[in-house]
Amino acid sequence: MALSQVCLAALFLGTWTGAHGFSRGTLKFRKKSDNGWSRSWLRSLASAEKMAQETLNQMDDMEKASLLRGIFSYYPGFYVGNTAANERLGVPALRLADASQGFRPTDMDNMGTTTSFPCLLALAATWDESLVRQMGSAIAEEFRGKGANVLLGPGVNVIRVAAGGRNFEYLSGEDPYLGSRLVHPFVQAVQSEGIMATLKHFAFNEQETSRQSSSSNVDDRTAWNLYYPPFEAAIAAGAGAVMCAYNEVNGTHACESPDLLHRDLKGKMGFPGFVMSDWGAVSSIDAFDSGTDQEMPGGIGDSQMIFSDDALFEGSEARINDACKRILTSIYRVGLDLDECHVDCGVLLSNNVRNEWHAQVARDVATSSVVLLKNDGVLPLRDARRYRTVGVVGAAASAAGNLAVEEGDYYSGGGSGKVPSTETVTALRGFQEAAARLGITITQPTTDEEIKQTDVLIAVGAATSKETKDRESLSLDDNIDSLIMRVATLRPTVVAMMTPGAVLTPWRDRVSAIVNLFLGGDQSGNALADVVFGERMPAGKLPIMLPATEVDALWPSVDELNVEYREGLFTSYRSNFKAAFPFGHGLSYTNFSYGTPSSSSSCGELQCIELNITNTGSNPGTEIAQAYLEFPSLSNYPARVLRGFVKTKVVQPTESTLVQFAFKERDLSTYEPSSGWVLHKDAKVHIGSSSADIRHTISLA
Repeated sequence: MALSQVCLAALFLGTWTGAHGFSRGTLKFRKKSDNGWSRSWLRSLASAEKMAQETLNQMDDMEKASLLRGIFSYYPGFYVGNTAANERLGVPALRLADASQGFRPTDMDNMGTTTSFPCLLALAATWDESLVRQMGSAIAEEFRGKGANVLLGPGVNVIRVAAGGRNFEYLSGEDPYLGSRLVHPFVQAVQSEGIMATLKHFAFNEQETSRQSSSSNVDDRTAWNLYYPPFEAAIAAGAGAVMCAYNEVNGTHACESPDLLHRDLKGKMGFPGFVMSDWGAVSSIDAFDSGTDQEMPGGIGDSQMIFSDDALFEGSEARINDACKRILTSIYRVGLDLDECHVDCGVLLSNNVRNEWHAQVARDVATSSVVLLKNDGVLPLRDARRYRTVGVVGAAASAAGNLAVEEGDYYSGGGSGKVPSTETVTALRGFQEAAARLGITITQPTTDEEIKQTDVLIAVGAATSKETKDRESLSLDDNIDSLIMRVATLRPTVVAMMTPGAVLTPWRDRVSAIVNLFLGGDQSGNALADVVFGERMPAGKLPIMLPATEVDALWPSVDELNVEYREGLFTSYRSNFKAAFPFGHGLSYTNFSYGTPSSSSSCGELQCIELNITNTGSNPGTEIAQAYLEFPSLSNYPARVLRGFVKTKVVQPTESTLVQFAFKERDLSTYEPSSGWVLHKDAKVHIGSSSADIRHTISLA
C-alpha cells in the first residue's frame, strides 16, 4: 500500500494535523555525516503528557481498551507485536519488532534484507558511547525502513550467571555503571530517529533455566546497587516503554508485582512511560492492577486474551486512564504520530534496508569490540617477511550462519534476538582478504606436518547460546581446546574466539596470543582480521570477566521454584572468583603509563580527578582508563566498584593525553534500604587499566 496523500503532504510540509485540528508538532532535520538527512521528532515530556491528556479526553471506552492490548497477528512477514491504529484521533498503530542485533525479519523471503549488527555484549566491549550512538541510530533507521516504530530493546540486565543463554543480548555486561553509561546514548539515538525504545527484561531475568516458573529472590540493597541502575539511566534518557519479565520476583510474577512496577519502577524511578508484558507473560488481570499497562501479543478472541474488555471494565476507570495516558505520552514524546506510515505498513517489511553506512557502522563496532586478551609479541601479523605463511585451523573459521531463528550461530545468538544473515563474513574469509593485501599466504593445514610448514597458526574457536536455554558448558565448541593444546606445541599459535559470553581458556598459558569477539554479526571475519593483521589497533575491553575454571563462575540455579541471590553484590570482579582475564581487561599493540592523579575543580561535578596517560610504546593506540571506588566505611560491600571510565583519543608514541574523571553525587553514593542513597565522602579512587590492573589510588577529600 503506497503512502497516502496526507502522509506525503506531512513529509514535505513538516507538520501533521490530527483529528482535533491542532498541529502535532514540527519535523526537525539534522545532518548526519555522509548519510543524508534524518529526522528528530522528540518532544518534551510535559508537551507529550499534555497531548496525551487531550487525546484521552476524547476517547471512548473501546478506544481506550484497544491501546491496552496487542493484536495477535501472524500473517506472512508480521511484526512481532501490533496494536490497532485510531484513525479518528490520529493515534498510530504500534508496530513492534525484535532488536537485539538489529531488525529481526519474520519471513524467510525477507532474510538478508537487514544488517546483522554485533550483539549488545560486543557493543559493551567497546566502552565507547559514540559508537553506541552510531549503532543505535543505524538500527533505528532500519526499523523505520521496515515500517516498525517500536524497538524491543535494549536489553540492559546486569549479567549474573556466566552461562546465561541471553548474556549476548545485554548492554550492561556484568556491571551496572557500564550499563548506565552506555544505555543512555543508545536510547537517545534510537528515539531521535522516531523509534520508541523498550527496556528489557524488568527485572532479575538473569537466567533462562526455569524462567517461567521460578522466583528471583532479591533484597532491595542488591536490587538498587547492582541491577536497577541501567534501567534508571535509560529512564533518564527518555525510554518510552519497559518490558516486564517472565520470572517471578520475590514470589510474585514480575508482570503482576506492584512492588516492582508501581513502587520501584513508576514510583521511585519516576518512569512516566508504559509497561508492556513479555510475550505471554501475563497470567491474570491482576497484572493490569499491579502496573502492567499493555498485554502482548494479545489473544485470538477474548477467550485467549487476559486484558479483555470485560476484565478491564470491571476494574478502576482511573487505572485505565493512567495506562492509556502512559502509552499515549510515549507515542507523542517520541513523535510516532508524525511518521509517514500510520495504518497498513506491512508492505514495508519487504524493503531491503541494508546500506553501506550501516555495514561500516557494523564493522567499526565489531572491530572496536575485539579484545586482545594476550600477546607475546606475535601480533599483529603485518610483516610478510616474518609471516609468509599463516595457517588457519578450527571448524569455526569457515562456519556458515544459519537462518533458524530459534538456534544461535557464531554470529548471532538464537531466539528473539537472532538476526540471521546471508552476508556473513567468516573468519577465514576475513583473514584471506586481509592477508592478500599484505602479501601473506593463508593455508588450511590438516595434518601436523602441514602445520609445521607455516610460520604461525590461527586457531579459531567459537561457542553460541540462545533464548530459552542456558549454556551447559563454558567450553568452546568442537573440542577445539584439544586441537589448540596440540598445535600450540608445534607452531606459535594465535587463538581467535567468537563467543556469546564467558568461555574457558585452559590453553591460555601455551599460546602466543588470544583475541575475543562477542557475537559480531555480518562483519565478524573482517573485525577479527582487522585486528589480527594490524589494519586496526585493538581497543576493546572485557565487559565481563573470563573465569579461570568452571568453579570460578556463578551458574544458573536449577531450582524450579526459587533462584536465591544469596551472593548479593558479590558477582563478577566484585567476588572472590579467580579470573583468567579480569573485567575491564584488554591489551593494545602499544603500552601506556599512568601519571600521578590529582584533584581538580574543572569538571563541573562533585569531585574531579585528572591525570596524564602517556603512550610509551612504538605504535599509536587508545586506552580506556577506569576508576573503581572503594567505600571504607561500608561493611558487606565490594572492595571496588566501577564508577568511571574514559576512552582516550588515538595517542601517538611518546604523546601524553589528559584524562579526567568527573564524579557525580550518585557515583559517590550507595543504596541502603533504611536511608536510600547515601553519599560517602571518604571514598578512595583506584585508577587503572582493568579491575585487576590498578596503577594509582587517591583518596577523596
